[in-house]
Amino acid sequence: MRTSTERKVVPYNRESNLPVRRGDIGPFSLLRREIDRLFEDFTLGFTLEPFRTMEKRMRQFSPSLDVSESDKNVTVTLELPGMDEKDIRLSITDGHLMIRGEKKEETEEKRKGYYRTERSFGEFTRVIPVPTGVDTNRVSTVFKKGILSITIPKTKGSPKHG
Repeated sequence: MRTSTERKVVPYNRESNLPVRRGDIGPFSLLRREIDRLFEDFTLGFTLEPFRTMEKRMRQFSPSLDVSESDKNVTVTLELPGMDEKDIRLSITDGHLMIRGEKKEETEEKRKGYYRTERSFGEFTRVIPVPTGVDTNRVSTVFKKGILSITIPKTKGSPKHG
């Protein structure tokens, strides 16, 4: 049972006794609902898959990375699927590790009565601050199965950060 205070705060439709949002009242709200319904009806049976694939590729353009630190090393790991080692450049200047790369991707799909080809090209740059107390002259890298691991050894007696 609702109290009289609750009824004053939450508006109710007298016929159905269900809460009614104030935004649903009025001619513009009804018009908006009708337009939304028309667009939903229009897109029934229409697939947006090629656009979703393109959106997914655009999100992947800036590679994910992890930075971890142990007593001996600082390690940076990047996910670079579909890239070749020759397309990646590393540099350390002014206390920053700069990772640059160029991704070139081409896909082709053939089916009966259907042919699709897509190309995507672009560059990325990721810049990571390098902590003090590391030996930037002994950086090592491993690139395997689309994963780039960069290891920067610490100098003796350097503190652990973070």
